[in-house]
Amino acid sequence: MLQFHVTAKLAKALKVRPEEPPVPDGTDWLECWYVRDIPLDLPLDALLFTNAETLYSLVHPFDRREPIDEIVGVFQHRIEHITGRDFTSDPGAFRVCKTASRRVTGCMNELALMVEYEIERHLQGDGVRLEVIEQSLNAGVIGGKFPKTEFAKRLND
Repeated sequence: MLQFHVTAKLAKALKVRPEEPPVPDGTDWLECWYVRDIPLDLPLDALLFTNAETLYSLVHPFDRREPIDEIVGVFQHRIEHITGRDFTSDPGAFRVCKTASRRVTGCMNELALMVEYEIERHLQGDGVRLEVIEQSLNAGVIGGKFPKTEFAKRLND
């Protein structure tokens, strides 16, 4: 079951009440994601999804009126497309939890600044393309890891 660890601020925006984080029980590393919002000076904001183990990140456009079920549905389709694993067979199978790792949230703060910088830079050029920004985030070093390499290695294990 997908676990989304969110801050209190994002939980309020999504109109959800986060549960206490579960005790680590060896669940699939691919099911644990941290999520934070990134306010932008655009018609939409962004959500940053970061895998707790690899720090691999996805950036998703965010309309604050969008229900969490729709957000999770889009995320499930994207992660299924990236990994080739089935996440869409049970669309309601997710849990919203409080954040549990300051290491991950600290790395996400740095990633959020990188997203804001990249969006500002892209606005001066040929427009904002989130997939290009994602590639840039995952190709660099964050928290002492190369997210793209770590993610690919874990997928192939």
